[in-house]
Amino acid sequence: ILGKILKRLLNQDRPTSDAPQPSDKGMPSSHAMSLGFIGTFTSLLLPPFGIPIACYVLISLYYRVRIKLHTTDQVLVGLGVGATNGAIWNNLSFGSFPLLPSIHFVEQFATHWMPDGGQFPLTFLIIPALVGATIVGSFERRIKGWLESKKE
Repeated sequence: ILGKILKRLLNQDRPTSDAPQPSDKGMPSSHAMSLGFIGTFTSLLLPPFGIPIACYVLISLYYRVRIKLHTTDQVLVGLGVGATNGAIWNNLSFGSFPLLPSIHFVEQFATHWMPDGGQFPLTFLIIPALVGATIVGSFERRIKGWLESKKE
């Protein structure tokens, strides 16, 4: 959601290219935000995997610049926003955020929402996945394209 808001506020076009371009604006890169978030959150959670994750993120984002889906600035801003967001959520998840040390989402979840058997219902996985899929731009663009093709 933050990426969509920033794209509308910043309103910066993608670089010009002969290749087909997504219809949304380029600043900040949604892919860079996602990779920054996932890479930072996971690297803080599992430090031994930090270097391989960082390599994957950098190669993926370099590719996006190279094929002119984004400028370097668009990728760097997206990466910065995503990494900051990932660090904040990691700290909130484990009670180590300096401004709000009493918030510990993992402990709250385990104490109040996790069933006694230790396995939570499948809907706890499906609902966030569906919400995420509806928010992600590429899925949204595919649905929009499909709806427009049905009008023709």
